Amino acid sequence: MTQAEMGALTHHGGRIDAAKALFPDAPRPWLDLSTGINPVPRTPTEGLEVDPAPLPDRSALARLEAQAAAHFGVAAERVAAVPGSEMALRLLPLLGVPQPIVAVRPSYGTHGAVASARVDQSALDDWAGQAGSLLIANPNNPDGVHRSPEQLARLAAAQTRAGGWLVLDEAFADAMPGTGFDGGDQVVVLRSFGKFFGLAGVRLGFVVAPAELRTRVETAIRALQYSAPALPAEVATRWIQDGTADRIVATQREEDLARQRLARSILPAETVYGHPAAQHLWLVLPEPWRREDFIGEARRRGVIVTGADAFAVGRASAPHAVRVGLCMPRSRDEAARGLRALADAIDAPAAAMLSIV
Repeated sequence: MTQAEMGALTHHGGRIDAAKALFPDAPRPWLDLSTGINPVPRTPTEGLEVDPAPLPDRSALARLEAQAAAHFGVAAERVAAVPGSEMALRLLPLLGVPQPIVAVRPSYGTHGAVASARVDQSALDDWAGQAGSLLIANPNNPDGVHRSPEQLARLAAAQTRAGGWLVLDEAFADAMPGTGFDGGDQVVVLRSFGKFFGLAGVRLGFVVAPAELRTRVETAIRALQYSAPALPAEVATRWIQDGTADRIVATQREEDLARQRLARSILPAETVYGHPAAQHLWLVLPEPWRREDFIGEARRRGVIVTGADAFAVGRASAPHAVRVGLCMPRSRDEAARGLRALADAIDAPAAAMLSIV
């Protein structure tokens, strides 16, 4: 397999087209365990009358932000709607959060892209704080590490004492029990609305921040001529207002718990790491497996997973592990089929030895 072909295997999320081309004899249908999308696509509330041509007006965005603030349990003046939390991450260096931005590894690739320094997850256990901004995901992507509100408050306090800020990426927070962290004077929280709610194509997120930084977010979005699109903004407003969002959260949380139990009943216990409520798990590969060989073997069996390479922050070498997304299959039976294929692959040492010379 060429280096370019291998690159297609380590790409974060999806790429079924590339997998089909490389492994035409794999069992069908393909199972995508590489990403996290609610398996039940949602139909926007009937009766919405939205003109999709213009950007939403300021009053429409204000209604959305007020509803989102109530949903998150924070003050409305702290919330700014943005076209996806990914954009908010990319804008961090421009928004005036203290530098340097320190990312925690392993984590989402964009964290590494916007950071100029890195620390390991273990460094947070006795974190004393430092100048700049500490950027963490909660729950973490890819290993599902989840920190309690008390732990986050400790990190925020340590950053404040050191003259720094805490930037908290809560893109997967809706999957976890309880509410997200409500922040503080030197805390920025990023939230997402889309995949979890069965609207994968929706680019809508929120920045929860002190008023001055929230204003800078709005100014930057306007300067770039972006905004939260009108239809997603109205859908989100209506869903939060009429309770649909809360019902989706409750249903999906129950399903996530069930799929975690299913995964832990199929995969070898010593290989599985992560929070039992998360939408994905971290599969640490036993000897002699290397991550790229295991990814290829999984695809030969018709299953797509994401390698640790996608979450390597900075120049640190990636472990021999893969992220397994549990919520993409349309049913638990489909999820079980994919998980059994991974368990069978783990138990195929001959395949693991093929690339060892």
